[in-house]
Amino acid sequence: MTPSNVIEVRDLRVAFGAKVVLKDVSFDVVAGEVLTILGGSGSGKSTLIRHVIGLREPQGGTIRVLGRDITSADPRELAAARRAFGVMYQSGALFGSLSVLENVCLPLRELTDLPESACEWIGRLKLQLVGLGEALHKQPAELSGGMKKRAAIARALALDPQIVFLDEPSAGLDPITASDIDDLILQLVASIGMTVVVVTHELASVFKIADRAVILDGARQGIVATGSPAELRDHSEDPYVRRFFRRESSQ
Repeated sequence: MTPSNVIEVRDLRVAFGAKVVLKDVSFDVVAGEVLTILGGSGSGKSTLIRHVIGLREPQGGTIRVLGRDITSADPRELAAARRAFGVMYQSGALFGSLSVLENVCLPLRELTDLPESACEWIGRLKLQLVGLGEALHKQPAELSGGMKKRAAIARALALDPQIVFLDEPSAGLDPITASDIDDLILQLVASIGMTVVVVTHELASVFKIADRAVILDGARQGIVATGSPAELRDHSEDPYVRRFFRRESSQ
């Protein structure tokens, strides 16, 4: 594994029964970068992430995270590998019966032996980091859409991960709130030095936060382009990539 790479995916193949969703997928994620995964609906973006974080087993290929092959890891090794990354799911996946602080503390309580006082102290720090220091004791139902995203990001940061996966962090948000979430991501990268993989279809966010983009095409069952957003927009000769960035119909 190349020293600067924190994730290496090689020849990944994903199928559900006879239906092949992804094939021959290979890409790297470099330490400290923001990589966006783009593509149309049904192109396999979220499916790809679920395999990279070890929630599903592929039908072929290898996935190495921080030097560890998670496709051949046993359950204990996989659990150890997962502690190196945090995940924010598209819906936020906050537990409605828990306060914001309790949601953030949950990974600490479940996966560490820290005393309750330490869990709460860390939870408060993470919420302050994302700008929710005044919302500790609110319930998720009391939060706005943007605040729910921030709370979910705080929970993803609870264990001080080296890599953070964000699934559609701007989905369902108005343009101003979405831009605020983009600013938060950039702030976290600059202050913590973490590596971020973002699944999104929001082009404004891509051009604001991404160092590189990987584009999936469902029809071709895999990656059709990789590069900086500006390079792909301005210089790609692939018709799908050009249509994607120009938001043109295929008709």
